[in-house]
Formats: sequence, structure tokens, C-alpha cells
Amino acid sequence: MIKKILFTVLLTCVYSVAYADKYTVGVVIESVETLPDGGFIIIADRKIDSAGCYAPLGKTTFKVYITNNSTESAVDLKPDGAKALLSVTLAALATDRTVDIYHGETLNCLVTRVKIIK
Repeated sequence: MIKKILFTVLLTCVYSVAYADKYTVGVVIESVETLPDGGFIIIADRKIDSAGCYAPLGKTTFKVYITNNSTESAVDLKPDGAKALLSVTLAALATDRTVDIYHGETLNCLVTRVKIIK
């Protein structure tokens, strides 16, 4: 019984660390790539080391995936939430504004919030 409780506590701690969220501030969006399921990828203009995200060709990528009780995301992002994030992201891209991105710390950098900076 004690082993089961310790295992559950350990698993919860590992899960919490794996999906800890963080802010990356002052992101300049170079492009946005849409996905067939309604999600999209935000591509920064440079590699942002502090983000800890995947950075092919030296450009950090942040991903917005629509989820439904997924174990791959700390939050379930519904289609309406993804649409709201996309509208804010495209507004920032169109107006050359920087954004702050709230995301997970895994290489996928799953986005939960985007804030436009004036």
C-alpha cells in the first residue's frame, strides 16, 4: 500500500515537472503555419535559448495543438481557444508587434496564452 502511494506521488511530481509552464517574452513572430486540425505553429525570427523549445534552422517554434483530454498537453485547448490564439498571433504578425508566449517547457512548447506587446 505504501509503495502504491509513493509511486503515485512520484508520478505526480514527474508529470508536474514535465509540464511546467513558463513565459517567453519579447518574441518577434516571423511566420505562422496552420495545421489541418485547426492548430498552428508560431515561428520566431530567431532561436530563443531561454524558451527551451525546438529550434530548426535557428528559429524557435511554438505549437498550438487542439487537444481533448490529451496527455501531451498540460491544458485541453478547444477549437475556440485555438481560434482566439490564432487571431492574436496574426494581429501581432500583421502589426509587427512582439508577443509574450506562455507555453510548456517540453521541446514541443505547447502554447496556452499569447499576449501582444505595444
